[in-house]
Amino acid sequence: NSPTREQPLMVRPVHLEEKVSWVFPSHLKIDELPDSDSLQMPYGRFSAQWKASGSTILIERNLTLEDTILPQTEYAQARSFFSRFRGAEAAPIVLLAP
Repeated sequence: NSPTREQPLMVRPVHLEEKVSWVFPSHLKIDELPDSDSLQMPYGRFSAQWKASGSTILIERNLTLEDTILPQTEYAQARSFFSRFRGAEAAPIVLLAP
């Protein structure tokens, strides 16, 4: 069951750059980080990266959207783009305790 849309989708311009650094107690070990991800579409692009160094994790996310109107026929593709971006935001980090 794929979503349908009756009206065009208005995409407003956005430029977001985030850099977040988390420092965990040294007794915790960083076991798993999400895979880096990026996607480029005609109306925008995003990237997400996680890097570990010792007990510090650096997360970098970028999102750029162009001011455009997408026809209804591109709604499913746009929904997938935004869903993937949100998924990168919620990706889990696994830590191990001794």
